[in-house]
Amino acid sequence: MQTGDFTSPTACARHTFRQEGLRGFFSGISSPLASSVVFSSVLFGSFEAFKELFSHTTADGRQQLSATGLVAACFATGWVETTCYSPFEHIKTRLQTQYGQSGNVERLHLACAHLCS
Repeated sequence: MQTGDFTSPTACARHTFRQEGLRGFFSGISSPLASSVVFSSVLFGSFEAFKELFSHTTADGRQQLSATGLVAACFATGWVETTCYSPFEHIKTRLQTQYGQSGNVERLHLACAHLCS
């Protein structure tokens, strides 16, 4: 839709269905799905690690996380997402908006990586 090739979302869906059938709506979904699993694991793991880092031990030996510690863990996890995940999303979005352009896919990857750096 960002490229202006279609007048509406419905026109885009009709074109995709006519050209590729129902399978066209799901083509290329395995790679984003796999990367989503990896990045979600990293984010949940880093959040748990930061919660442990910002918690303190009470007199009876239990770990307790204050509201300030929770906010700090959330901010730290957001930093991990921003530095690790967002550059990949930026490149993916640039590649997705290359609809209908011919050319070497590797060249597009390198151009996107260069633009993002």
